[in-house]
Amino acid sequence: MAILYQYECRCGKKIEKLFKPTRVPKRIRCECGWLAKKVIGSGGIQCDSVNDVSWLPSACKVLQKHGETPLQSRSEYNAYLKKNSLACVG
Repeated sequence: MAILYQYECRCGKKIEKLFKPTRVPKRIRCECGWLAKKVIGSGGIQCDSVNDVSWLPSACKVLQKHGETPLQSRSEYNAYLKKNSLACVG
């Protein structure tokens, strides 16, 4: 079992990573080269496998317009919700 954690980098990028509960780093390396900090309270989504986004295709069917590129990750899904005013921001 793994738990999904969110990290934020100085560059503004948000990163989601799965870790075993016993091995959660406080910082991870971002693509830009900086160290991203773990967001406090971001843990808690339990996944049985590293790629547990089995719900994503059905969510895309409901949310996305015909012809839009399917979303590939939770981060893309969350950004899509925010961009289309479908998520609470706060």
